[in-house]
Amino acid sequence: MSADRRRTPRVRVYHPVRVHRLAPTQLVETLTKDLSLGGIRCISTLPFPIATELQLELMLFAGEEPLVLGGHTVWFQFVPSGEQYELGIAFDALSPQHERRLSVYFKNISRQLTPSSA
Repeated sequence: MSADRRRTPRVRVYHPVRVHRLAPTQLVETLTKDLSLGGIRCISTLPFPIATELQLELMLFAGEEPLVLGGHTVWFQFVPSGEQYELGIAFDALSPQHERRLSVYFKNISRQLTPSSA
């Protein structure tokens, strides 16, 4: 990926995520590498070709229910050093509740990343 074509800014964060491929059935439990309102980047032991339809279970906050989202791969690449794949996954249309939950998450993260002036 040479040109950055993302529509939303991304934040480098590491959250548990379960990536389900529905047909054929496959499951990868991993961590996000970054997150935006548009999607995630994560590592996988399995390749998921471009346009693979996925279901994601994303844990944003400990003790809360995971955010269950639909998505599809927009890119993937082999990571030779670990014999793994890096995946770029775009979220499908977000419901208003999911969009709200992600927006609250990003507001909390931005407060933590912004140094206080006091």
